[in-house]
Amino acid sequence: MKLILIRHGETEANSTDRYWGQADVALNALGLEQARRLAKRLKEEKIDVIYTSTLKRATVTADMMAVGRGAEYYNEPKLNEIDFGEVEGLNFDEITAKFPKLASVWASNGTDVVFPNGESYKSFSKRVSSFKDVLTKYDEDKTVAVVGHGGPFRILICNLLCI
Repeated sequence: MKLILIRHGETEANSTDRYWGQADVALNALGLEQARRLAKRLKEEKIDVIYTSTLKRATVTADMMAVGRGAEYYNEPKLNEIDFGEVEGLNFDEITAKFPKLASVWASNGTDVVFPNGESYKSFSKRVSSFKDVLTKYDEDKTVAVVGHGGPFRILICNLLCI
């Protein structure tokens, strides 16, 4: 199987240094242009199946790429970004002031992070890792495009490389 990983286009939230996980923020003008250019770039690429996060910044990117393809298309919640809970929308200084212990563990690259009223890194990793099982059903002649987010892609790549 050929696997194509595509991160969604830019959002206003991407440029504010704030943490946006499952907030359903839209693509900005540049992000829409990036999605259009991606669709044009991949127009001649054989793609049999498209999986996308359910968040609109990813689905809009996937939708533009899917036009005229006839590919199977799936909205997949396992590909959604982490749920930052009460940290959602804050920058790191604000997180440090409001949740100093969390900020300290997070800054030390601790895997024991649990976001207040959100997701833990462990549950996030387990959720995303389970998507690998979805991919195993495709034969080597298939091309699968996955449209999603940076966090899930880091986990997925590590799983696929067995690291």
